[in-house]
Amino acid sequence: MHGYTALQLGLGYRKQEYLHPGMVGYYLAQGVPFKDQLVEFPVSPDSLLPVGTPITAAHFVAGQHVDVTGWTKWKGFQ
Repeated sequence: MHGYTALQLGLGYRKQEYLHPGMVGYYLAQGVPFKDQLVEFPVSPDSLLPVGTPITAAHFVAGQHVDVTGWTKWKGFQ
């Protein structure tokens, strides 16, 4: 549209009462279940997927590099 193509991925599940009303409307308009987190990645136009497509390990090819980021529970050296 505006020279920017992105893919939005939702992670986890969240109840409707814990979401901002604007986000509830967004999920209802897209026809997808409520998600805990929503992230956006810029992609090329030919890399877009249909709305609601689940991403699994089968989506990636062997030898493809994937950056993964996580967080700890801040418990030190237990």
